[in-house]
Amino acid sequence: MKPPEGRALATIAMAIVMIACILMAGLNNVYGATSVNSTFTPVARVYFPFISRKEAFTPIPTSTPRPTQTPLPSGVYVLPNYSSYTSWDTLYIVGEVMNNTGDHLTFVKISANLFSSTGQLLDTDYTYIYLDDLPAGHKTCFKIIFSDPPSNWSYYEFEAPTYHTDGKPLPNLIIFNDSGFYDPSDGSYRIVGLVRNDHGRRVEYVSPVGTLYNSSGTVVGCDFTFVNSTHLDPGQTSAFKLRYYGRDYGDVVSYRLQVDGKVQ
Repeated sequence: MKPPEGRALATIAMAIVMIACILMAGLNNVYGATSVNSTFTPVARVYFPFISRKEAFTPIPTSTPRPTQTPLPSGVYVLPNYSSYTSWDTLYIVGEVMNNTGDHLTFVKISANLFSSTGQLLDTDYTYIYLDDLPAGHKTCFKIIFSDPPSNWSYYEFEAPTYHTDGKPLPNLIIFNDSGFYDPSDGSYRIVGLVRNDHGRRVEYVSPVGTLYNSSGTVVGCDFTFVNSTHLDPGQTSAFKLRYYGRDYGDVVSYRLQVDGKVQ
């Protein structure tokens, strides 16, 4: 048996060892040491820049380039959206002519030639647009009629339109309250509407012109008429009706109206 003072010294020594172990464990937690015998070197900490949740999960917007529209060529020419149909041994060619110049045009004439499959010219004819004047930057429809065309015609071609450059702007005639109707009983199409004279002067032979389009933008009809009163005084309003026959117009999805007249 050890003497009492020996037991006291042993107890104190054990307490010192325990305190030392506790201190070493604490240092290991703080500095990340792997053993009590290693040098106390602090672990290097890497700091990342703070990124908010929105910035972290929102993709960077990218701009999608818009397709570049091909500019229309300059000059006066027939647009490529024309079509043709035959009714009662008559060939109708309908389309649009574009005035992409800086001049107001008048007496705009469209000519078409019929050819056989071998390229032989078989027939030719022409028409004038229904508008008296075709303003700069505008288009309008036309209809060429071949009565009793050659039975062996295969295709047609347009000549360059002819015109005068001393035209005038269209008078200030307002079309409103218009609508179009397809009649399945006979395949016809009609457009009705009103025209008001806002020009400030009397306009005679007021003539609305209507262009019909199918879903692909092809011209399938072109015609004109006069308003019921024929002439319009300033502020006067008159109705009109356009009727289209000769084919089944069940493919019409839209129409375009213009109006002209002679200013007094």
